[in-house]
Amino acid sequence: MRMFENTRSNPEKYSRTYSRLHWAIAICVISLFAMQYIRRLFGEEAHDLVREVHKSIGIVLIALIAWRLLLRMRASMPPRFADSSTTRAAIAAW
Repeated sequence: MRMFENTRSNPEKYSRTYSRLHWAIAICVISLFAMQYIRRLFGEEAHDLVREVHKSIGIVLIALIAWRLLLRMRASMPPRFADSSTTRAAIAAW
């Protein structure tokens, strides 16, 4: 199944699906923050439209995060860098 294309026991890198999910989530989060600036820029006449777009993007974001969590539970992750310091390893595990 393509959704879980990276289910090998020891992958060398993240799958395309995981990478695309990462960037789709990033775009959604940036868009949600941008909605506040757009609302201020256009004033009250755009308030209702911005609110509806904001809610729609939020729903898409929730679905993408759920998909990513499902993928994370199912697929194995690439190994961490061998030369990682303890601080870097702790931050990556967080």
